[in-house]
Amino acid sequence: MNLPRTRLGAVLLLLFLSATLSAAGPPRSNKMTRSFIDTLKGKLRFESSHLAFCPHYSWFGVSKREKLGIEDLWLYYSRASPLLSSQFLTFEVGRGSDVSGKTKTRSDFALEIQEQGEHGFSGVIAFADLDIVCYHLKADPAAGASGVKATMSIPATEPKLKRRVAYDPNTRLLTLETRFPRVDGRDPDPDHPLAICVIVPEAFSLSGGLTAETDEAVQVSWTARADALAAEQTFIVGIGEGETAAGIKSRTLRLAGIGSRDSRAASKRWLAKALDKFTFDGVPTNMRLHYAKSAYQILSNTKAPRGRLKHAACYPGRGVYAAQFLWDACFTSVGAALFNQKLAEGYLLNIYENQEADGKMPQFVCATWNRPGETQSPLVGWAAWRLYEQFGNKKLVSAVYGPLGRMVEWWFKNRDQDGNGVCEYMGGFECWDDSPRFDKGRIEGVDLNAYLNRDMRILAKMAKLLGKQEEAEAWKRRADRHYARMFVELLDPHEEIFYDRLVDQKTFHKILTPASFTPLWAGMAMPKDVARRMIRQYLLDPNRLFGKYPFPTVAYDDPTYKPDSWWRGPVWPNIAWIMVETLEAYGFEKEGKVATNRLLDMMMRHDELYELYSSRSGDPSGCPGYGWTCAVFMDLARKSSRD
Repeated sequence: MNLPRTRLGAVLLLLFLSATLSAAGPPRSNKMTRSFIDTLKGKLRFESSHLAFCPHYSWFGVSKREKLGIEDLWLYYSRASPLLSSQFLTFEVGRGSDVSGKTKTRSDFALEIQEQGEHGFSGVIAFADLDIVCYHLKADPAAGASGVKATMSIPATEPKLKRRVAYDPNTRLLTLETRFPRVDGRDPDPDHPLAICVIVPEAFSLSGGLTAETDEAVQVSWTARADALAAEQTFIVGIGEGETAAGIKSRTLRLAGIGSRDSRAASKRWLAKALDKFTFDGVPTNMRLHYAKSAYQILSNTKAPRGRLKHAACYPGRGVYAAQFLWDACFTSVGAALFNQKLAEGYLLNIYENQEADGKMPQFVCATWNRPGETQSPLVGWAAWRLYEQFGNKKLVSAVYGPLGRMVEWWFKNRDQDGNGVCEYMGGFECWDDSPRFDKGRIEGVDLNAYLNRDMRILAKMAKLLGKQEEAEAWKRRADRHYARMFVELLDPHEEIFYDRLVDQKTFHKILTPASFTPLWAGMAMPKDVARRMIRQYLLDPNRLFGKYPFPTVAYDDPTYKPDSWWRGPVWPNIAWIMVETLEAYGFEKEGKVATNRLLDMMMRHDELYELYSSRSGDPSGCPGYGWTCAVFMDLARKSSRD
């Protein structure tokens, strides 16, 4: 029995799904959404897994290279981002003996990819809903093409897993049900469910047979006459992973009959809700493109709730880090909070709600598992309190107070090997990866203890707000004792600077890094003249940390400094941003403005916002479209407009 394919039914369904899956709150005006889209028109790139096209908080993305159709299709399910297929659904156009599948030109928009193929063929890639993408194909009969061949290609996996393939000629639905192997050996599940559904438009007929069950590559082709494509023909592709695999078939079928106008309208509704309070007001004109790109990349790195992630999750970068990381979420929430409160709060709640039984907050959370072992720098208290100060949501404070207290207890119980009251990092993966700070063994980290001390003072504020006065006083006393221990253990009285301390050697690890100033950023009480002298002597010294590309992760004059080597000397935008806030907090407004402008200029020299930058040349490296860089850019852009 054929399913009804009325456009009205499809549109009504999209309205319902968009309302339930998008961020809460009334949509922004059409004017703001149009302004956002127009700003990004022709400025987006989709050539890699990092920048792949995936609106609606979808868990897969499409990147483009040269062929007409959906080429690279990436899965963003569990820690890494595997390529499902490099030629997922592509088209070959025939004109006499000439056959071509190349895209001549492409126009990139925030909500769709428009392609112009050879011989009069054109296509539009647009998501109609969460995890459902459409390819709208059309041909100009006057161009003289004879026909077109559509091919879906899915390589075999390693290890090989069984695939069940079926095609229903009544609904024109092809389904492939299988499992996909894990991409990270720490994942306790060796594989997870995967379902692919494709509705084939009526103009196309099946070319060749179908294999009902196989563990080899799957390739299916359909053909159509060119004159049958004078009217738009739409392939609808739904992909479900894990818990969504079972329902993707019915969701895909409900969208049968959708056209490009409908999918475009559905994406506009999603974008309006996702942008929520977004505005260019107060953003300098020359920064608006990167500002819009920042919000766009944060939304593209955001994934709909699934499994352990009960709220929309923020990936640092969808192409490399397909999981929600602890301190990335804290920084990215700063950017998201500039336009969408619910997203910003949800990022943090995903971390708190995945706290382990002993109090540890995991370094990252996937849909089905948490990273074992390490955690990450404890910034969750700061991030939650910052959102409370911005929005006044007492429910957020109530939700995080208990988990935050248990996390602080976990650090002192599990990361104070020598029992001196000052906590230690297990290693670089809990903080700055390969930093020379960790070259000689475990350290009592200045930044770690600064963050913990602030969390205890924030717990005191939270307890007071929640009417827990005795607990508030207890947290304050504990923070004061810890503060005193930090001065004994981590402040070099001769050089008047904080240093990490080597746990085994019981000596200062005298590598000057921005971590030395995190106690100032954390608001720890110390004589203002001492703090300002520390800033002048070290942080603002152009031979140490305040050069053309300010605040490298190792001072320029340190023997271990390497300007282009990960955490051994490049500029990491989140750390540089902390230093800007430190300058502002201690009255160095002029210097803070200089640093802000240098950082903005460095980032705006490039089309994308990257994970890190060379402190010698300003050249980018790492992942483009990186979450916390986007958040930092948005905040710094607004700071620059206030100067």
